[in-house]
Amino acid sequence: MRYTKAAIREAHYAFQKITKVGFDAQFEKDLRCKADLYLSGEPTEKVEYPVVRYKSIDLKDSQRFVVFRDDIYRRFVADDQGEDVDDFGRKGLWIPRGCIVYYDRPGRTFVKVFDSYAAINGEARFLQDALDNGLYNFLCPSLDYLIVDENENLRGYAIREGEPLTRYEFERYVGGALREVILAETERTGLYFNDLEFHNVVRSDGLLSIIDLESVVPVAWFGTDLEFARQHLNEVDIGWPIQSKWCSPRWYHAFLVGLKAQDTV
Repeated sequence: MRYTKAAIREAHYAFQKITKVGFDAQFEKDLRCKADLYLSGEPTEKVEYPVVRYKSIDLKDSQRFVVFRDDIYRRFVADDQGEDVDDFGRKGLWIPRGCIVYYDRPGRTFVKVFDSYAAINGEARFLQDALDNGLYNFLCPSLDYLIVDENENLRGYAIREGEPLTRYEFERYVGGALREVILAETERTGLYFNDLEFHNVVRSDGLLSIIDLESVVPVAWFGTDLEFARQHLNEVDIGWPIQSKWCSPRWYHAFLVGLKAQDTV
């Protein structure tokens, strides 16, 4: 089934690239104008998004919330009494951690909620830094509100629904019109996207929004090795597989290589 879906995507990409069916040239032009205007100004101030308390959301209310995607993974917790061993030679246990995405029917938003571990020490560890530095001021205009717990930890967010891009649209809209904004914001904030793919960008109300907001890692972490990951285990346990994999465009990879090279000169 997975290979069938991949083949369908490839066929649709080739068809759209040749015929341009479904591609909105005017939207691309408008998006490029907005990007140029944004780049011509000073970096914007931090946006104060509305905040909703985690305990105030009844996610078990099936009349309102429908589980859209269950992103629960096994994560390693160090424990000398554990029976498992991770890539770093630590004893411990693999337990389920991660996040769940809900669709809020009346709100017409997708609500992503992290467990406490993922929010503080997992893949969402750097999301607050990204928000504080205004990374999503332009790149996620559909961000509706943030979710925090009783300790003021960021536990999730809601994004207004939109239409995911096709691979060809991603190539033209993101790799073309938004490319310079992404590069500039990466350099400015010191954070990069490690999962910048077509299914993580949606179109809504004439705007584009990156929706996988927590897929940001410090540029200093780019291209580092297993030993680097070992040194930062007490800071954030995003795991070696997450740090080492690359799920973003080649042009972005090339930019980061050059950016890191500048820092070492």
